[in-house]
Amino acid sequence: MPDNGKIEPAQFRKLVMFFILGRAILITPTFLAEQAKQDAWISAAAGLLFGVLIVLLLRKMGTRFPESTLPQYSQGILGRWAGSAVAFLFFLHALLLCSLTTRSLSVFMASTMMPETPIQWIIGLYLFIAAVGARKGIENIGKTADVFYPLVVALFIIFVVFVTPQIEAEKLQPVLAKGMAPVLSGAYQVAGFPYMNLVLLLPIFPFVSDSRQAAKSFLQGTLLGGGSLCILTLLCVAVLGGPETANELFPTYEMAKTIEIGMFVQRVEAIMALMWFITIYFQVVICFYVAITILAQIFRLTDYRPLVFPMAFLLTAFAQLIAPSISYLIDFSRSTWSSYTLTYGLLILVLLALAAVRRGSGRRSGEASPS
Repeated sequence: MPDNGKIEPAQFRKLVMFFILGRAILITPTFLAEQAKQDAWISAAAGLLFGVLIVLLLRKMGTRFPESTLPQYSQGILGRWAGSAVAFLFFLHALLLCSLTTRSLSVFMASTMMPETPIQWIIGLYLFIAAVGARKGIENIGKTADVFYPLVVALFIIFVVFVTPQIEAEKLQPVLAKGMAPVLSGAYQVAGFPYMNLVLLLPIFPFVSDSRQAAKSFLQGTLLGGGSLCILTLLCVAVLGGPETANELFPTYEMAKTIEIGMFVQRVEAIMALMWFITIYFQVVICFYVAITILAQIFRLTDYRPLVFPMAFLLTAFAQLIAPSISYLIDFSRSTWSSYTLTYGLLILVLLALAAVRRGSGRRSGEASPS
């Protein structure tokens, strides 16, 4: 493998949580409220259940090939060329998600905090930071998660405590006024983003020191991240209301603006922004790391690090080209992304698992190796 580092199961759990929150912490409530209005929080909970099912499948693949990365066991199951083609598809998926996430960050920064700063500078700076983190390896990424995890948890708790007095329970009513169809439509949105993107954590699975504990950490991290997303969606609807949440581009950020305790506690939206900066960094750096390590393994490179900064320059341009405007970015995320990720997060994964079972590849019949 091009990286010999290892992370602990607890670090993997934190990375899963950060990966789920990422850009979802600010924009997912909008997509849910567009579909389900005041029932958006139910959609978030239903989406979490779907996410748990996805993680159970991912855990099966991870524990079946505990010592092999995704390109290695893809080649072992399908043969070198077909396996490399499948691995390359996941490389493209990681590249696209990294670009979209960075683009979302630049839109947020340019529209709320730094309107005079060129978007390309925001994108370039953030990708440079991610590139440095990826170049240091997975072990460094895991230790960085250890450092920031207590801060994110503390900021989340402070935010929830401050926003609770703004809750208006009547905004959550009526419950299921239009039946389950809008709720399930919203659940499909949140299943596509962020849960089906969790397939990109499979290449990290072999780097966890204990594969059995890693499987537990995968599920625990999903529950922590998904539960936090459910809480934020519930708060958005209870504070802003369903229609207002649907009309806001960044509803959790707008919700934070409503917080004011006396004359002392104001401008709490900075807490929300800081949480997003941290969680989205980990989403970007994981996508970046997964993309370059998959590419290195496809071409059988012994070291992925020479690819890091060229990939950062490529992504800087790609992130600007992929969404020429805010409306295009939102429309693509809303109408296309869930169907697109269904291919990677479910279809390809299921076909790969079935092929592994049929060929007897993996732990039960010997470790798959590239052929």
